[in-house]
Amino acid sequence: MNRKILILSFFILHFTFFIRLSAEDTWIQTYQPFGDEVDYFVEDIRVCPDEGYAVIGSIWNSEFSTNDGFMMKTDSAGNMLWASIDTVDFVAGPEPSGFVVLDDGSFITVGNNFWFGGRYLLKRNPDGVIEWTIELDNDYSVKAIELSNDGDMVTTGGSMDGAISLQKFDLNGNLIWCETYLPDGFEFGGGYSITHTIDGGYAITGSVYGDNNRDIIVIKTDENGDSLWTWTYDGTANYDDAGQCIIENSESEFLIGGYISNNINRDYFGFLIKMNSYGDTIWTEKVNGMSAINSLVQTQDSNYILQGNNITKISDNHEIIWQVPRLVGLNASGDRTILELPDQNFIYLGKHYWGDHITIVKCDSSGQVTAIDENFILPIKCNLRCFPNPFNPIINFDIKYNNEQNQQMKIEIFNVKGQKIETIPFENKTITWDASGYSSGIYFCKLVNVEDGNILSVKKVTLLK
Repeated sequence: MNRKILILSFFILHFTFFIRLSAEDTWIQTYQPFGDEVDYFVEDIRVCPDEGYAVIGSIWNSEFSTNDGFMMKTDSAGNMLWASIDTVDFVAGPEPSGFVVLDDGSFITVGNNFWFGGRYLLKRNPDGVIEWTIELDNDYSVKAIELSNDGDMVTTGGSMDGAISLQKFDLNGNLIWCETYLPDGFEFGGGYSITHTIDGGYAITGSVYGDNNRDIIVIKTDENGDSLWTWTYDGTANYDDAGQCIIENSESEFLIGGYISNNINRDYFGFLIKMNSYGDTIWTEKVNGMSAINSLVQTQDSNYILQGNNITKISDNHEIIWQVPRLVGLNASGDRTILELPDQNFIYLGKHYWGDHITIVKCDSSGQVTAIDENFILPIKCNLRCFPNPFNPIINFDIKYNNEQNQQMKIEIFNVKGQKIETIPFENKTITWDASGYSSGIYFCKLVNVEDGNILSVKKVTLLK
């Protein structure tokens, strides 16, 4: 208990630093709210009523072999306001798996301990102070949570008998009802993402296991949790398929993101499904350049943003509009990890490759962190590739762009303190940087128009020695 008190107190002296590569509208912020001696894992991010952001995740302390869940709150510019451990006396090593934000700015988190058992609901006030914790029935694990249309909340996950679960709670944590689902021919399954639907019901995606492989599943229910239809997808007897996120679009259609795998060499591919409200498939699409789709949102222009190993914008008829690398080492693991803001910019969440800090990125509507000042950003299409990444000590830069205006480019390289350490002119379409004189770590590479200083692209690279 003394260790937890120390950790809870530590956020007052937290070590938070940020890399502001641009003006106010886009930014990258990184955090170590519980110090640099723990490993960070992040799950979901949501917008709060004060326009700040809340993040849940867990920390692993290898010295004590202990795991704790946490929540972190920032203001609208990404500056950390507080961080709080999930103090749950009846669950050893609590790990949050989802949370909701209430109208008054308070939070309800749901979590589990997979190895030792125990499931919980936890409520915090807007300042991060825990108001109550409730122990849930151990027969049901929980993976995702959403608010329902009638002001309650619903969760999905799995049950001890192998079925997919759907539970409804009121905002005081009281169970209203619970339903489970497992189609004939399958041995077990789990729900990974849930959304409330315009008709008052719910839609779930996840996976089911049978015939020696795992398949994507989508379940549509009414407002009481009674199943209306079920859809499963196995492709061509793929080895391992799963639905990881689900939303309902403005046309009452469902978009499901996840992955499918090749049963020969076990390669994984991001997979997207669109279906109508009756469960009829409109289209399915293997998304090039993505190994999985963890989170997706419908944009204000009726297209979609997908987060996985990169950020991809895709049209309503599944054509890729643009695709950029994430400025984060690894994904968050939840189904709500990327958000569109009212100004059409995006917020997304991740963690560093080694887990030593949390990262929140606010990017523009093109997925870029760009400088916005009195200079005008030219409407130039460019793609800066950095490879290999991670690298040691040589990295290659390759640029493809519409050079109708014959613009001269350069690469500016910055360290994590935001200090410019190198400038490399783009004399050819491919150039290299020898980082032998620099230490291992993260560096940011700006593609800059020499004539007017406009920044056209920003990429993060990692030097490993």
